[in-house]
Amino acid sequence: EAALHPQAVQVRADQPADPHTMLGAFEQLLGGYAADAGAGAAAEPIALVVGTSGSTGTPKRTALTARALAASASATERFFGSNSDAASQWLLALPAHYIAGAQVLARSILAGTAPVIARSVIEPVHFSPEVFLQAVEQMSSARRFISLVPTQLHKLLESADADPRLGAEIHEALGSFTGILLGGAPTSADLLAAASALGLNTVTTYGSAETAGGCVYSGSVLPGVRVELVPEEGMPAVPDTGGKPAQVGRIWISGAHLASGYIGDA
Repeated sequence: EAALHPQAVQVRADQPADPHTMLGAFEQLLGGYAADAGAGAAAEPIALVVGTSGSTGTPKRTALTARALAASASATERFFGSNSDAASQWLLALPAHYIAGAQVLARSILAGTAPVIARSVIEPVHFSPEVFLQAVEQMSSARRFISLVPTQLHKLLESADADPRLGAEIHEALGSFTGILLGGAPTSADLLAAASALGLNTVTTYGSAETAGGCVYSGSVLPGVRVELVPEEGMPAVPDTGGKPAQVGRIWISGAHLASGYIGDA
């Protein structure tokens, strides 16, 4: 608790968060970092506390510093590279009280751009093709990104198939994104194949609140992230997959993007 910055953003999994309020706080907390930040003092105040859902146990209050958020944002920028002078702009289509949503806001501040916030995030309406298209129309940068759960992308593509007129708009809007990040749940092979057939740059993400969001994109470890698979006694043997022995072990992750710990739980 003593490590919390006076303006630290604290969000809970069971309580909606106001993205506009969070943006104001992040402007103060992340103002000293560039999008390519990653170094800094080893000990610094906590900028963001994300409450986990407790799906595998007791819910935890994960504490992230500004340095961790900046390191994660930098890794994402470096993963996609850049062939233009356009700054990265993000569309927020996920609740801001989850790490994926909070990181969209943090990345926006670090990139120096204003995120577009979908109506479904701040109003009592569901995410829909219409809500998505309205949000995309507000985007101004040619370099644009969005984080979605697979169900959202599936809903967009399903609606596009059902209505050819609307489908053309949806396909064009999706195709305008430099990167479409998919996380929060496994993405089916069929959904990835459908997205690939449309030429969409979809990226599956692996990570958690403790890693400031995704730290492995489409099987590739992000820059600045270190991942090791450490075998442990008693773990089950897995048969070969496609003639290649599957690796089994506990995943160890390190890097500047990691959380400092849990509030109230040493």
